[in-house]
Amino acid sequence: MLTAFFQKKNAQLKTLFYCFAVEALIKETENDNIGGSVRWFLGFPNGKNRSDVSVTTLLKLREHPSYDFWNKELIDIFEKIRVFRNDSVHAGFRSTDFTKNELNLYSQIMLFGASRCQSAVRFALINGIKNVSEFKEYIPIIFEENCNIINDIHGNIIYSLDQLKHS
Repeated sequence: MLTAFFQKKNAQLKTLFYCFAVEALIKETENDNIGGSVRWFLGFPNGKNRSDVSVTTLLKLREHPSYDFWNKELIDIFEKIRVFRNDSVHAGFRSTDFTKNELNLYSQIMLFGASRCQSAVRFALINGIKNVSEFKEYIPIIFEENCNIINDIHGNIIYSLDQLKHS
C-alpha cells in the first residue's frame, strides 16, 4: 500500500525512503557516503577495489554503448542525491529545487540501488559475513558472484537509465 502511494503521489518521499533503506544496510558512520557502494551494485565498480574485479567482467560491462556515459554520470548524480537527501531532511523539500524528471531519475536509481544492495547483503549474511566493514571488504567478490551481472546491468539498469534520459 505504501509503495503504491510513493509511486503515484510523492517521488521525493519514495527517493528518501530508498536512501534510508540503503543507509540502514551499508552505512557505518554518519560521514559515510553510500554512493560508491551503491554504484558497485548498479554495475559500476569504483575505488581502490575496482582492480579486484576480473578484467573479463570489466570489459563485458563496457561493451554496452552507454556504460561509460553512466559510469561518469552516476558520480555526479549520487552527489546530487546526497544533497537532495540532506536538504530534504534538514531544511525541508522545495519542489523548485529539483525537476520532476530529476526526481524520477533519483528515484529509479535508488530503487535499483536499494534492491541490489539488499540482495548483496543477503548474499553476504548467508556466506558468513558478520558486519558492514567486512561486507565492504568483500564487495568485489560479492559483485562478481552474481552470475547474471552483465545481463542485469545492460538489460535493466542501463536500459532503464537510458529511457529516463530520453524522456
